[in-house]
Amino acid sequence: MAHRDPPTDAPQRPTRRPGAAAALLQALLIAGLGGSFVGALDALAVLRRVDVRYAQWGAGVVLVGVLASAAVGLLLALPATVLALVLWGRPGHHTTSPGTCGGLGVVAGLGAFVLAGSLSMAMLGPLVCGGTLAVLALRELLGWWTLPGRAATWWVLGTLATAAAGLRVAASVGEGAAATAAIALCAAACVCALGVRVLVGRLGHLPVMAGGCALALGGLVVLLRAPYPHPQRSPGTGPNVLHVSIDTLRADRVGCNGYAAAHTPVIDRLAAEGVLFADTTAQANTTGPSHTTQLTGLYPVEHGALYNGRPLYHAVRTLPQRLADAGWQTAGFVSGFTMVDAACGLAPRFDWYGDDLLSWTWMPQAAEELVVVDRVLFRLAARRGEWVTRADRPAGETVDEALDWLAHRPLPGAPFYAFVHLYDPHAPYEPPGEDAGGYDWYAAGSAEREAIVTDPQRRARMNALYDGEVAYADEQVGRLLEALRASGELEHTLVILTSDHGEGFGSHDYWFDHGTYLFDEELHVPLILRLPGGAHAGERIAEQTRLLDLVPTVLELAGVEGEARTSGTSLVPLVEGGRGERPPAETADRPSFALAEMAGNISGFDVIGRRVSLRARGHKLIWTSSYWNDTTRVAERYELYDLAADPDEQHDLWPADPADPEFAPSMRDQLDTWRRALEDAAGGDAPLSAEVAEKLRQLGYL
Repeated sequence: MAHRDPPTDAPQRPTRRPGAAAALLQALLIAGLGGSFVGALDALAVLRRVDVRYAQWGAGVVLVGVLASAAVGLLLALPATVLALVLWGRPGHHTTSPGTCGGLGVVAGLGAFVLAGSLSMAMLGPLVCGGTLAVLALRELLGWWTLPGRAATWWVLGTLATAAAGLRVAASVGEGAAATAAIALCAAACVCALGVRVLVGRLGHLPVMAGGCALALGGLVVLLRAPYPHPQRSPGTGPNVLHVSIDTLRADRVGCNGYAAAHTPVIDRLAAEGVLFADTTAQANTTGPSHTTQLTGLYPVEHGALYNGRPLYHAVRTLPQRLADAGWQTAGFVSGFTMVDAACGLAPRFDWYGDDLLSWTWMPQAAEELVVVDRVLFRLAARRGEWVTRADRPAGETVDEALDWLAHRPLPGAPFYAFVHLYDPHAPYEPPGEDAGGYDWYAAGSAEREAIVTDPQRRARMNALYDGEVAYADEQVGRLLEALRASGELEHTLVILTSDHGEGFGSHDYWFDHGTYLFDEELHVPLILRLPGGAHAGERIAEQTRLLDLVPTVLELAGVEGEARTSGTSLVPLVEGGRGERPPAETADRPSFALAEMAGNISGFDVIGRRVSLRARGHKLIWTSSYWNDTTRVAERYELYDLAADPDEQHDLWPADPADPEFAPSMRDQLDTWRRALEDAAGGDAPLSAEVAEKLRQLGYL
């Protein structure tokens, strides 16, 4: 019997009203896939404008963007579907369903939210409702338009978006099996999305497209779990170097320097196994400049980082760069915002630089730039009292990351240089397990600060909290050393333990802070070197030394030759000159200049000025620029202290040291030379970015 086509004028059956469950499922499908697409586009925009240094972090940004936007889309699918069902008009012929309209409304609203970038979370609901209404109106106007109603359309778009995001990240990776595997998986996803269903359509679009999405996400996961970057260099032959800096640790608050209340067994044991330098000073009293001096062997005026938030000069070469050139693999792990790359510019000088400070440790720092993450997830967390963005992280997290790198570093047989920065003794003093409520110095107003410093019990409590943070940092240093001891690497490792600056505890009526004065309470820091094999164990050196001297010392002990531009002097001759306690020698050949940029607050008043000091021949000369203190203009002044007779620097001898009429003028000439150099260096200052300035305010520097 011959087949006959139906008459063209035969009536078509109207589309019946779909059930609520079916509409919701369809809306969930479209909203989830469409949300993934929006999240992928947002992630690509972030990767274009933010310097995401490593493939793992880039893959994490894409994954977080896709999953977060998809999750938000799924949550919004229910109200959008209800709205679409309530406003569903006349039955249409082969037109989009209410579920499709609700899903498209979610995608439209979420896309507008991400595109605007600055809207509050409260605007997301109205945008989705408006998007749903717009799609419903288009349905009435374009009843013949059936493409959005096809699930295959959204599978294809979602798979393509995810695959494109994966390819974008994979393309930024250098050589390595992980990068190759990720690119292959993402390419396979593209093939699935574009060609497989055409070639084998009988399999159906659902499993094919689902497989494509799974492959693309799998590619991102492979990148996320990729090993640390593989340095393309020949391995060196010298010792490992573990460089630990405990922020804000005064030299006189550890047991090996005679502090009876200290609980620092790890540091004390390290001093017994190594060389203790009893008179080491910093060249700046703030975190960024002082650490940059540790890593360059240059004064702040030479490396350019004159204050927190100002990066070092691009042309300056650092210790990790010099060691990397000689075959060391290098890594840095930092705990405070003043040491993140945006504020100091040190990350490109390392093979790996861990400065991710988010409290959600599974999320890369750059993911906070994603609109849905910043405007929705972070705000929901804040309503629950959880602050995801933070200015510092506890020492335990930093040590965890350092231990992971040590265990999985790309070249296990090559020597390493690991710089580990622990922030905990820095205010606010909040040691684990202690209730520090009411003792946050930076959050306290003038009246509360006055109440703390005038009450002996509250002052003692602040001191105890500080000691508790030092004890916690000591414990975390112990984890690092035990890991090296257990692996057998400690005896082949040069261990450096030091700090960037001290802290004021009231000897000059300056409490629980730093960054303003240049007295030894802020400049005198611990320095211990444990040499490979425990050489020179127990030696104590009393001569004046400087953080400036670390770079030439490490290079000499590592056997790295070549011209190194540094203003420091190697400490190796002091170490090899003899064992045991030795009296101070003439220190004029190792003068110590220090800088303080006074951009802060003293007793509730904003001050802007500069201090420069010279510590030499047992004396210290301090110059202070004129500055405003409230409505009073404080005049420029010099101060001179005899450190042997007056170690607490309470008796100013200026204008001259009575014992040597020529001594003070000669120190003044040297100091004035540095002042002029500083004025020239400061001429290139650039204003801080808003983000950097806000983080510095959180840390009490502004």
